[in-house]
Amino acid sequence: MPVSIGRHVIRHKGVTMNLMVPTPNIPRRAVILAYGLPGAPLTYSDSAVLKLAEAGFIVALPQYLGTFDSYGRCTIENSVDTLLYAIEILRRGKASDLYDLSTVRWRARSVSLVGGSFGGSVVLVAGAKSGQVRNIVAMAPPVDYRTYAKDPEHEEEGFGEDKAIMRRAQPFTWRFSSDGTWKKAISGNIDLNAVDYIPQLRKRRTLLIHGWKDKSVSAEKTVSFHKLLGASRDHKLLILKRHGHFGLSALHNPRVFKEVVRWLKNC
Repeated sequence: MPVSIGRHVIRHKGVTMNLMVPTPNIPRRAVILAYGLPGAPLTYSDSAVLKLAEAGFIVALPQYLGTFDSYGRCTIENSVDTLLYAIEILRRGKASDLYDLSTVRWRARSVSLVGGSFGGSVVLVAGAKSGQVRNIVAMAPPVDYRTYAKDPEHEEEGFGEDKAIMRRAQPFTWRFSSDGTWKKAISGNIDLNAVDYIPQLRKRRTLLIHGWKDKSVSAEKTVSFHKLLGASRDHKLLILKRHGHFGLSALHNPRVFKEVVRWLKNC
């Protein structure tokens, strides 16, 4: 029987989320995709999103608090809260579609997290904080903002350019709480440092993917972070030697997509 994909818009604790639910046999696995900064959530029509649904996943595309159609102001740190709320509603298995007010139901036995660039940091910290998550895929993630773009031995871009770009191009899309938000982020004094959660992450399954030619986020730091997680089948590192920086767009790479799906299903 051909797969039909239900497209829904739901909201939970102020987080607006696009949800794709394959039918008639609703999968028991859900995956949440976290985007970069600056960036935007993938859409229903994105080829990687459609392929994930066709591969047997409920696909959730939350919008960070204080961005797009989610409520509130963005503190950067509360991007983690966004994912925790998304995990909560996915585990609940019931929501109201904001378009027609119909009730949408599903049963997610597992919830996995996939994030790229800034979203990679978000999924690592959210996954460490949630007892409901087993699988985490982080692509090109900054793992320690205290050293991000501050170490002369590693070429990294940092947040400086992002602030200017977003104020010019997305003044209503990313609604930051204050200038202090940026100062805190640039200092690295934010609860988005995955290196602070090594003990918790050792108990998860992590797949780290990075392009070796990345000039925005150091691939070498990801290698070191992977070593901290320890030698185990539950922790894998994939280095793409010819690639630079990427976010969720890496899912359009057939090799990466195949590796991610295999990782998410093998649990």
